[in-house]
Amino acid sequence: MILSIANRKSNNKSGIVKNGDLRLSPEKFALYISGCVQNKRKSQRKIYKAFYQHAMIVCAYYTSRHEEAVEMLNEGFLKIFSQVIKCSPICVNDIALFSGWLRKVMLDTAIDHFESNKQSNNPRSPKVCV
Repeated sequence: MILSIANRKSNNKSGIVKNGDLRLSPEKFALYISGCVQNKRKSQRKIYKAFYQHAMIVCAYYTSRHEEAVEMLNEGFLKIFSQVIKCSPICVNDIALFSGWLRKVMLDTAIDHFESNKQSNNPRSPKVCV
């Protein structure tokens, strides 16, 4: 399922990618990514809606609880929007590259989430007070 979402650009002759309810042409995608770099909320909302399903599939794979998956998803999108300037020169015109980067960020977020929960749930782990 994840691969089919990432590869929809190549399967569709018009170049339009459909993710969730939002259809993104390469031109609109580039416009929204540029808006995200400028921290425009409307562009962030469009990217969030367009890639929500793809990101949720990744997060839900690593937990059985929906609430945890949503928490990981939101943490991941915060990282995406704060770091989109690093990815934007490379993937501003390539939805598949952005989708792969988004997947990696969501995976790293899931790992971080479980490592932090593992430390807080382990009574033998040393607690550092600063």
